[in-house]
Formats: sequence, C-alpha cells, structure tokens
Amino acid sequence: MKRNQQARVFSGVHWGDEAKGATTVRYARHNKVNIIVRDGGANNCGHEDLRSGVLLKAHSIPVAGTLPGRTAVVGGTSLIMPRSYDSLLIPGRFRKGLIEEHTELVAAGCRDFKLVLDGRLNLILPPDMAMELVAESGPFKRGTTGSGVSMARARQALTCGIRLIDCFDPIALNEALARADWYRQNVLQGTTLAYASYRDDLLRLAEWVTETHQVRLEDADRFLQTSWTEGESIYYEMPQSHGLCMLRGSVPFTTASFPTQPAGIWYPSGIRSIPVFKAGYVTRVGMGPFLTRHSAEQEAAMRKAGGEFGVSTGRDRDTGDWDAVHTRSALDSALGDGLIEVAATKLDVLRGTHPRACTAYVNTRTGEIVDRWPNNPARLGDYIPDPAAWVKLPWFTEDVTDARTWDDLPQGAQELILATETLISTPERPVRIGSVSVGQESSAVIWRDATA
Repeated sequence: MKRNQQARVFSGVHWGDEAKGATTVRYARHNKVNIIVRDGGANNCGHEDLRSGVLLKAHSIPVAGTLPGRTAVVGGTSLIMPRSYDSLLIPGRFRKGLIEEHTELVAAGCRDFKLVLDGRLNLILPPDMAMELVAESGPFKRGTTGSGVSMARARQALTCGIRLIDCFDPIALNEALARADWYRQNVLQGTTLAYASYRDDLLRLAEWVTETHQVRLEDADRFLQTSWTEGESIYYEMPQSHGLCMLRGSVPFTTASFPTQPAGIWYPSGIRSIPVFKAGYVTRVGMGPFLTRHSAEQEAAMRKAGGEFGVSTGRDRDTGDWDAVHTRSALDSALGDGLIEVAATKLDVLRGTHPRACTAYVNTRTGEIVDRWPNNPARLGDYIPDPAAWVKLPWFTEDVTDARTWDDLPQGAQELILATETLISTPERPVRIGSVSVGQESSAVIWRDATA
C-alpha cells in the first residue's frame, strides 16, 4: 500500500436517498481517486450529482465513476437490464436499461470516463418483473416498484441466472435461457412470459459492449487487484442503505442486496467505511415500519425543502425525525477499527426547522427499551420511539449554502453537528463527521480536516 493510497466504502445509514452518490463524488474529487466501484443493487437505485448546472442521474453505473478521467466498475453482484422495459406494476414508467443509461450520461457531458463491466453480472428481464407483479398482488407484498430485482436475485440463487458473459456465447446463452425458463415453468410458476423471448436484447447488449470504446468486459476482481497494486485508490459507491439490506434491514421490507459492505467483489485489507446520513432528518420509500415518521404537514414541508423524490422512480419520499437508534445499528457494521468517519448531507435543508432526534425505542408489548434495532428487525413494528428519549437538536435560521469552512457556519449549525456526533459515539468507536454538505453542487461542502 502506497502513501496516501486509500480504499473507502460509502454506504447509507438509514433507508436510502442520503446523497451517497454526491458524497462519493465530493470525496473522489477532494482526494483525486480515479476508480469507483458499484457492488450490488440494480437499476432501482438512483444516484444524482449536480455537475456544472446539469443534474446527472445514474442507476446501475456509479455516478462518481462518470467524473472526467475516472473508471466506473460495476461488480458481479450487481444486476442490470439490457435495455429499458416498461414497468408492469406502474404502466408508463420505464425501468432504465444499461445502454440507455450510458447513452444519456454521455449526452449529458460525461464523455471522459471508462466503464468496466464484470462478466458475472446477472440480467433482469421482463419475466422477473412479471413475477414480482404477482408477489406484489398477494398478501405478502413488500411495496416494491416492480423492478424485477428480487426475482432476478432469486434465480441467481437457484443457479438459473443469466449472466452478461453468457451473452457473448450463443451456446452458453441458449443454455442459460433454457434453464431459466425451466425454473420459471416448474419452480417459480409466476408468469407465461418466456426468458427466451428476449434473446435478441441480450445479444444486442453484447454487441453494444463490444462496439462502445468506453466500455469493456473484464474480471472486476483482477482489475481492482491490479489497480491497487499499481497504487490506485479505490472507492466503493454502494446502493441503497442499511434499512433496506436483505441481511441487516427491516425484513421483509428490504431490497435484494447487501448495501452496507462489498459482498461479492475484491477489496483490499485496511478498507474503511464512510457511512452517509442526512443531517437532522431521515427519509424512506415503500412499505414497512418507519418509527420516526413526520406528520403529513411536516412531511410536505421537508419533501419540498429537500427535493425528496426518488431518483429512479419519482416516488414521494416519506420523511421523519432523525433516528439515532437506527444510526447506531448501522454503524455497528462499519468497516475499520476505532474512529468512524461519517459524512452528513443536506444541512442546508434544516434552515428554520426545529429538528429532534429519537435516541431509544420502547417495545409496545414488553416495555423493553433499546438503543439499537432489535436482534430480529422483522419485529421492528413492535417498537415505537420512547417518549422519554426524544432530544431537541440545536437549530439555526441562517442560509448556509455559501459556507465553505467550519467557521462559516452559524453557531446553531455547528452545535447541531457536534450534538449529532455525541448521540452516536461510543468509547470504543467514537464518531466524527468529516464532511458536511450544504447544497447540491460538489463544491457545496465543508471539510472538517477529514481523515478520509
């Protein structure tokens, strides 16, 4: 490992939409990191970056990887669509395909980046979306957007996934399609749509990868190992967040991914997490328990102030008070020993508000009080915020969007950041907020002598 070489994982603390993509962009620019990895997730996850007045939206590609001179790597545990398909659950809304996503990013000005695709990437196709529609019509619906992610992930586990590398070999592709259709007919039994019907789309994807000079098929593990050996730093821009993790999240209301840590791709020893959360409030979409949710009036105001609408779906985000209990649980899985550096975003949205934090839950059946999520997150709905454990956070009325140093912030904003650190620090793992964003542009950030 060379001097100043670093490997960092940018993961969301709460329910997603914490501005992880924009945060990774800021750190990549600040520390001149050239390789950005997306590991896990699918095109149902969107990351934005306001760049020179243009709002970029990425779905399967890490948005920080589209910076000039960077290489974006999409790891093998991610899921992609070969092209855009109409949503079966929400007619008229298209799910973004990789080809269209890349084309739009290039058209928006992202012309000087390379895209490395791991051949082990699995493909989402309309039969997956159709089976998810069946699941969302039943008694155990989870409030998904019908993107087909969970069914494609299930096929992967059943060894009947269709991989990107298969698309380059007609024999392998025919075998993969036949296997997927046999499982569809005999095991999954959720749709009459045949995977084989989309063979041409898959062949076209392979053709596009071959013909597009910015894009190449490569073993992502070997690429990252070689890059690290040559002295390159690597950032991992993770999708979704802790609350939606299929391992650690509020099962069953989760996505089909492991968004807190790299799960299926190489990473170097000594890697550290930089968890990301919104300062002073949280948001989420979909179904499931949301213990600190605002009143309808508060929610409308915060949604407008923060632009809280889904990047991929356009759905209204629900908003709530800041949740220290959830935050502590998420930080328990942060990679690295000792001090945890975190990134706080959207401080500017809190202007004129009176934020508060939930610091403990109480079980409505047993009376148990907890300062972290229950061991079985599926029982999260048994809890409510402990009425005695609300903490009023410091507040401010000044406009902070032009602040670029710690001293530029008004006293109330400084005190809010320091109070937040205190709520989530422990003697074993103190927390320091290393950066605070005060606007959408990449330059709208305050660095607090970040160790990252």
